[in-house]
Parts: sequence; structure tokens; C-alpha cells
Amino acid sequence: MIAKVKSENKVCVYVLQVLAIVSVAGPIGSGVLAQFVDLPGDGLDPNENITTQLNFVQNYLDTIQQSPGTEDAFKARQVLAVYYIEMGKQTEARSIIGELLTKYSEHPHLPHAIHTIAEQSNKPEKNELIRQVYQSLSADSEYSDQALWIKMGEAIAKVHEGDYEAVEQTIDQMVLVHGGEAGITEAVNQVAWSYRKVKRFNRALALYQYALDNWPQSERAIMSQRGLAFVHIGLGNDEAAWDAVETLKQGFADDPLLAEAIYKLAGTYRASGKFAESIQLNQYYLQKWPNHKWNYECQRDLVYNYLSLGDDASAQEAVYTLLNRFADHPKLPHHVYKIAREMGYGSNAASLYQFLIDNYPDDPRAIRAKGAQARIQIRQGDASG
Repeated sequence: MIAKVKSENKVCVYVLQVLAIVSVAGPIGSGVLAQFVDLPGDGLDPNENITTQLNFVQNYLDTIQQSPGTEDAFKARQVLAVYYIEMGKQTEARSIIGELLTKYSEHPHLPHAIHTIAEQSNKPEKNELIRQVYQSLSADSEYSDQALWIKMGEAIAKVHEGDYEAVEQTIDQMVLVHGGEAGITEAVNQVAWSYRKVKRFNRALALYQYALDNWPQSERAIMSQRGLAFVHIGLGNDEAAWDAVETLKQGFADDPLLAEAIYKLAGTYRASGKFAESIQLNQYYLQKWPNHKWNYECQRDLVYNYLSLGDDASAQEAVYTLLNRFADHPKLPHHVYKIAREMGYGSNAASLYQFLIDNYPDDPRAIRAKGAQARIQIRQGDASG
């Protein structure tokens, strides 16, 4: 939906971020969206396409106002909370976060929503404001059933404020009051995750280990173990990172979240330039879960990893599997073209361009593939004299 609106105007970016605003915002006019018009751009005309943008948003609001309680509405409240914080509207932010807590108290991603609001408001004065909002909610008995998540949000806001001593004090309070609740491991993990994001890896490491030591039987313990691996990768502790991965594989072999953990660790290794480790995890994933949701992505990443290592033969074999096993995948033309470009100007790249031309003649990449093939032929002709 958002992808259909094409604009590089910063005003438009802010407008598009609130496309999911629900009925709490009311009709657009002189209210919420009108305030976006005054946001600064980079020398761009602030009136460019504003009418079109406002009409688009109004139409979208008209649709979702008829479907309260939907996933769109859940996400919209997150966006709106961040917007209110950015605009310094503490009362409105408190109200909309309160709605998240009460209307979506059983939503599996509620902790993530509280986390997201805290970390996206990442300017010092905004961090202070969001912390004050969470502290206000924490003191209100109306939200006592969600007190754990509110305290967690307060701790995360303090992480982004850089007040680490206050973070530890808040965690101590959180554990003292809520240590026996089912969600405590998730809450501690979320604070550890925020430490990772601000690159306070040793603090994150300590928190993940604390969660494992105190709640080893929690259903979220696997996320604590995965977190240890993430942190060690970030610290460059190669041996400790792989030990953490092996513990994850052996200690949580039957956990339904293991596939996601392995997939994301493979991606983290690749992003860190550890291509051999990423390959091992890609292969482990594909062998253990041959029909899982990220099989295509793992097979694709195998190709990229082999290319990054300069192992052209293995890359070509992985490409062959990608083409044959995932022939109907909608993203295949996009990635085939990208892989061909990474292969350079050899015969393997030429073969992939021809695959695009033969199998997706109406795809825009097929046209670009013809141009790429022509360049390859020119280069090969130059090389042969």
C-alpha cells in the first residue's frame, strides 16, 4: 500500500508513516495530518503533492475506521504514539499508548510495540518525554495488568537516554515485582536488545545471561540464548559466538522458534562478513526445515555467501538449486538479476541474464538483462582481440 505512493519528499515520508492511523485520529483537516505540512524538508517545496497525500491518507483512514481492532490499527497506534512524542504532545502520547495496553493486552507483539515506541523517540528530549509517559502509566492502577511492559518500556527509554545506572535500578524493580510472571524473560530480553542497538554489548551480554540463569525454563529462554550469540558476534568473539550457536541448536532442538533464530543468526553472520559461518547456518536450516518459510531466502543467501568468498563453483551450484526449486517464487527475477550483476562479466552471469530473457520476457529486468548481455559480449570480444 505504501509502496504505491512514489515521492522522495520528506514531508511525504512523514505522511506515509501515519497511513495506518485509526479512528482515534479523527477526520483529516486542520488536525493531525495538517501539522505534517509544516515539517521541514531539504529545500523541497512543502506544498508539493500535499493535496494528493492528504486525500490518499483520508481515503485510507475511511477504510480502516470501519475495521477497529485489526492488525493495521495495532500498528497505527505505534506510529501515532511516536508522532505525538515527536510533536511533544505528552497527553496524547499517554492516551494512545494506554489504548495499546488495554485494547491489545494479549497481542503477542505488544512488548515489541512498547519497545519500538521507546527507541524510535531517540532524541534526548524525546527520550525524557517518553520515559515520563511510561512512568505516568506505571503509577496508574488502570494499567496494572500491563505494569511489566510499562516498566520494561521505561527501562528501554533510559537505555536510549544513556542513563545506564537508572536502567539497572529499573530492571531490579521490574524483577522484584514481576519476577514470577510469565513475561519476565521477554521483558529482560527486550532491554538487552536495546543495549545491543546502542552497542553496549557487554551490558546486553550480562542481561541475556541473567535471563538464562534465572528463568532457564521460560518459553523465551531460546531468545536469551540467541541474544548471547548475537552479542558475541557483535563483539567479535568468534569462538564464544559459535559456542552459543551450538548450545542453541542442541539445547533448543525442538523449540518452534529455533528456525527463526538460526535464520536470523545466519543473516547476522553474513552482515558481519563471516560468510563461512553464515553458509553453515544456511545449510543447517535448509536441511532441518526443508519446507519452512525462509527456505528461499536461505538458498538465495547461500549464493551471495559463496560469491563473497570467491567460491564460484559452489555459487553456481547454489544458483542451480535456487532456479529449479524456487522457479515460481515472485522475487526470483529480482534476485537472479542481482546475482548476475555480482557475478560480473563471465559466462555464468551471461547464462543468468539469458534465463531472465527466456523466462520473464515481460519483466523490466529482462530488458536490462539484454543490455548487460551486450556489454558482456563487447568485453569478451575485446578480450579475444
